[in-house]
Amino acid sequence: MKICISNKNKNVLKAILLIIGLWFLLSLFNSEHVVPPLHSVFAKLIEILTTPERLKNIGITFFRLFLAMTISVILGTALGVLSVVLPKIKEVVKEMLNIFQVIPPVSILIMAIMWFGLNGMPAIFIVVVSLIPLIAVNMIDATDNVDVKLLEMAKVYQLSKLDIVWRIYIPSVREQLWTAIKIGLTMGAKILVMGEVLTTTTGIGGKITTARLNLEPESVIAWTVITVCLYFLLEKAIDFIKKRSVYENAQQRTD
Repeated sequence: MKICISNKNKNVLKAILLIIGLWFLLSLFNSEHVVPPLHSVFAKLIEILTTPERLKNIGITFFRLFLAMTISVILGTALGVLSVVLPKIKEVVKEMLNIFQVIPPVSILIMAIMWFGLNGMPAIFIVVVSLIPLIAVNMIDATDNVDVKLLEMAKVYQLSKLDIVWRIYIPSVREQLWTAIKIGLTMGAKILVMGEVLTTTTGIGGKITTARLNLEPESVIAWTVITVCLYFLLEKAIDFIKKRSVYENAQQRTD
């Protein structure tokens, strides 16, 4: 059976091989405490993936990321819809979101630690606060590009604002929403793990902190590899849901 590999997957494979090659070369000229050899990192990966307690920590990070992304998408989309329903506040909301986008995440994290303590909640909070502006601004910008003819037709048929949002704006901005979610996933995964490193002993970030304290660079890299793999799995899941959504919408139109 001939196996077909897309150009994108080929490029990903080449990138991985290049990173591994550079890593191998660096490990030849550095101490194992600086650049751990490939075999020790691979052994640590196997150990993590076969230990229930460590698998539980992967699940904790996954849950935190899923929860933070869900809250961010709901609130970010709601702000986008609000700017359509109440156009007079659109520019004010947009400027407010732009201000939030330039606030250093570490400042938000420190405040969250003072509010919630060192229990994992600050990590979720910082992701939510960082992603809501990203998603909301994308939604607001997307509403500015909605087909004017559709809006004029809605006026002719005297559709309510709710119908206009549901029947015209939501379908029109769907593509931008998916793009914002994928960008948010990239940011969210990095910010969440950073938040875990600084605020808790659980989750992937918590285990990275433990590895740092124990001077185990191979563990730090192994947990980092798991984070990257988790991101790509979630990205594939988002692509699948997106394709499924597009297919179902196409089916509804043909019925």
